[in-house]
Amino acid sequence: MKTTTKLRFYNGLKNIGGTVVSVEYGEDRIIFDFGLNFSPESNLDSQVRIRESSKLKDMLKLKMMPVVEGVYPKNQLGGMNSLISEEDSKLNTSIIISHLHLDHMGAIGMLSDKIDVYMNKESYLLNEKLNTSGERITGNWKKEIKICEFNKEFSVGNIRITPIEIDHDVYGAGGFHIETPDMKIAYTGDFRFHGNNPELTYEYINKTRIFKPDVLITETTMVFKDRIDEEGQPEPNKSIEGINSESLLVDMLQEKLLETKGVAVFNVYNRNIQRLVNFIELAKKSNRTPVFELNTAYLVKEITQERDFKIILTKDTEARHINNTLEMWEKEIINEFERVNIDKINESPEKYFMQNSFENNLELLDLNVNDGIYIHSNGVPLGAFDPAYEKLTKFIEFIGLKYEYCASPGHGLHQNIKYFIDEINPVVFVPLHGFAPSLTYPSNSKQFLPEYDEVYVFEDGKLKSV
Repeated sequence: MKTTTKLRFYNGLKNIGGTVVSVEYGEDRIIFDFGLNFSPESNLDSQVRIRESSKLKDMLKLKMMPVVEGVYPKNQLGGMNSLISEEDSKLNTSIIISHLHLDHMGAIGMLSDKIDVYMNKESYLLNEKLNTSGERITGNWKKEIKICEFNKEFSVGNIRITPIEIDHDVYGAGGFHIETPDMKIAYTGDFRFHGNNPELTYEYINKTRIFKPDVLITETTMVFKDRIDEEGQPEPNKSIEGINSESLLVDMLQEKLLETKGVAVFNVYNRNIQRLVNFIELAKKSNRTPVFELNTAYLVKEITQERDFKIILTKDTEARHINNTLEMWEKEIINEFERVNIDKINESPEKYFMQNSFENNLELLDLNVNDGIYIHSNGVPLGAFDPAYEKLTKFIEFIGLKYEYCASPGHGLHQNIKYFIDEINPVVFVPLHGFAPSLTYPSNSKQFLPEYDEVYVFEDGKLKSV
């Protein structure tokens, strides 16, 4: 039987991040996710002045924003007549966000204010705190985000959506079960089995197996051409540099901290709330005091029960503190937590495990780095694909800190993904969000590799272009 539900892929098919997929039934449409697309070729140098009057148009032309019809305000498209504006669209469209990584939600700020955006309540909380602490996404979208809950169904017209929690390296991550009157689709978002809560991923499998999706759409970030055997299967025993479970990561870092005679500096992505909690415990076990930057301390305070850490202010923040020009959230953190400065740390550097984000690298110029270590643990810049990565490593080498990349990825390994698909056993599975999605071969399900600018329906157990 041929369905009337339409499936379309706008971005993320052969790259990591930027996943944008739409499900359409009649005049109802949902889109998941809606992130920024990072490309070294189009990534602007910080010295290039942003043209605020044509920001959306420029970002669309640079392919940093998803080119999707019917979601952007006409007055921001700047004469791009080939792209239908929200005002001229007949579709009832909503955006559904799986988690708060920028490649999955960073583009929502450019949407028309008439477009609804849904987040689960955990992601909503994190988003609110990020906005307060200055990490607001680019754009002028001001509509109130709609909150959904894990395992509770909600509807956009005739499309029913159930968010399902899954383990990833950000607070509030989840996937979706999507059901129209004639089709069932499951979307994973990003997931892993080696994090702090692998039971969430196994529970997603169990619930999705019961759901019996016609189509499973899954990420394939950790699928690489050089890590498969001659028969095209993932090599389960092939070592992959830099990959650890979260628990092994903590054990490995404890060894490094105990053997380090000087200061220990870390760079971590502060949306990974559980990693921050783990680092507090890691510091204690290593006889060091954990020290967070102000915005990270705010997130930990607002989202967790942890209070056993100190804070450090940048030179500029210290100046604003003296001049009484801090924002309210900054004042609250400074009043609640004990502060240390670089001079204090320099007195006994071996007693501290301190955060330093890439944007604050110059603060390290005042630090006693003798016998010290810099631990890069999934913080920005994320990897060698980002031009800033080389700048970071050269700077750390220049100031005399020992650089160590010690991380745990937020994505399942190749063999994990194959197991995941086989356990759910959908009729069709669509691999995306990776550089080599075609290399994932499940035991029974039919692999389908969609193309951009095509519309698909489900017919006779297959996805077909219409």
